[in-house]
Amino acid sequence: MLGWLLAGYLLQAGSVPASACTDLAACLREVDQAARVTPNGAEYRGCDALRQRLLAYGGTAKQALLERARSDRADERNVAGCLLMDWPDWTQADLPALTQAVEREEYGGWIVRALRHFPDAQALPLLAKALQSHGRFDAANQAGAALGQRMPGSLMAAVAYFADAPQAEQDAVVVAISEAIRRDADREKSRRLLVGVAASNSAPPAQRRLALAMLADAGIDADADAERARLRSLARATDPALRFSVRRTLWSVHDVSMLDEEISQCLPEDTHKAVLDEPGVGAATKQVVGDRTLFDCMRWLQALGPRAVPATARVLPYLQAESWRARVGAAETLGLIADRAVAVHLHALLKDRDWQVVAAAVHAEVRLGDRAAVPLLRELAGTHWYAAIRELATSAIAAIDAGRPKGLDDAFQDQLPVWGSPAMVRIVPDLLWGDPLAMPATVCPLPGNSEAPARLVFAEGVLSGTDHGEFGGELSWQPSRGGAQILEQRNVTGMLQVGKHTALVVTGLAHMGSDRAALYRVAILPGGRAQSTRLMNMPVRASDLQTDGTVLFYRSRAGSFRITPHGPEVTVQALDCPAAKASQP
Repeated sequence: MLGWLLAGYLLQAGSVPASACTDLAACLREVDQAARVTPNGAEYRGCDALRQRLLAYGGTAKQALLERARSDRADERNVAGCLLMDWPDWTQADLPALTQAVEREEYGGWIVRALRHFPDAQALPLLAKALQSHGRFDAANQAGAALGQRMPGSLMAAVAYFADAPQAEQDAVVVAISEAIRRDADREKSRRLLVGVAASNSAPPAQRRLALAMLADAGIDADADAERARLRSLARATDPALRFSVRRTLWSVHDVSMLDEEISQCLPEDTHKAVLDEPGVGAATKQVVGDRTLFDCMRWLQALGPRAVPATARVLPYLQAESWRARVGAAETLGLIADRAVAVHLHALLKDRDWQVVAAAVHAEVRLGDRAAVPLLRELAGTHWYAAIRELATSAIAAIDAGRPKGLDDAFQDQLPVWGSPAMVRIVPDLLWGDPLAMPATVCPLPGNSEAPARLVFAEGVLSGTDHGEFGGELSWQPSRGGAQILEQRNVTGMLQVGKHTALVVTGLAHMGSDRAALYRVAILPGGRAQSTRLMNMPVRASDLQTDGTVLFYRSRAGSFRITPHGPEVTVQALDCPAAKASQP
């Protein structure tokens, strides 16, 4: 799948100005010139135009290209494969040379796509060998494309051929074919064919299971009642392996028949009490039941939408969970389930200490069209410390007044495509791992007179932090007597001593689209042990952190803030910059 995402970039590589070659020799010289300047694996930009000129010379040109496709030079094979992959005229006599070219490229390269012009019995074994190279980007990508271009005509043959293949090969086939189905305008035909195989008692069990795996990955439209009904009837099959595959498929396509089981297994009563708030050492979220986290469950319910109303009572307790992530997930889930009766329960979250929870609650209130929340939103728009939340609240009021329940959806969209998944499935991960609301903010020089340190000597010990970027840092405490303590496995930006036995610590990480930060309080307890507590989240990682000895001054691409300790808590205020000193980050 990653190959398909990257292929668009590769298509743009390597360019030679196309010329009107006067004869075959001139065209072949252009082929050789293109090979010298096109990076291996990239598609020559003039490929389509040059192919059209070469087609005028028919089989002679094709044979010359097949000879280059079997060359010892990788660059020649690459450009020849690009030209041949969409060559329209093939005969059985060409198959041996094409097979040699595919083998010469180790079942990768553009030449693999030419196999779509040959019958299933000849093409599928070669594509299978390409898929066996699953660890290679080019082989998996080109074989996937070739399989996809054969759909839906070769669908039944592919199911039969790959049903007994190794699991890694089957996984690659499922990805390739389900991707092709999702892209196909006539995808319902393919889905009906797969349901037919899955429901057929005369089909071999391995074929039925492979068809179900393809359906699980390709998805089934919510209103495809006939196909869903046939699958539900299989959930009572006597074959345990088939029954498991059917239930997995029904779960994957968000079938309402799985709702009761999902509620009982994924949201058992009182589970919200077990989801930890950013454990000091270890995973950021605690496993709930089985091998899926709470957030997988929440996303499943979100995709089910209003059909998940019976789950509302089990979701509501997570609005009071210790974990801010659980509160975000619950608010977004309730908004997408769209049961207006729960709107009042979201009001308290509009005053939550964590801006992500506030954002999720604002979004949910708009989804629910909760006019009773407008006074609270108006207060939020005028007082919240984060400008993006103030603007979101203002937009929310306008959306509620206009009766637009999806009026804020664009603010929460992920920037990466998610093949075959509704955009709403990406809403929660955005808030959990980054800041979809962050906008370039006016910044100015911070009023602090020194950089906040990453090491403090106090309370008969040393509190120190490290920042190793994507490889992770840690916050540790070394008392003068006794062993060291790792308090947090997070990158530390800086810290401030705020009492004889207390410090305020800022953490943050910006990497690969993830951008998050938080404030922690570290208290040195009697006996010399330390305890860290997360106080609240900041919008994005600080690019500069200064102090005057009593407060912290925090600058980031989302704005500049003053962080003031008050006993065990803190307050955050936006910094007003003098107009003469303001600039863009």
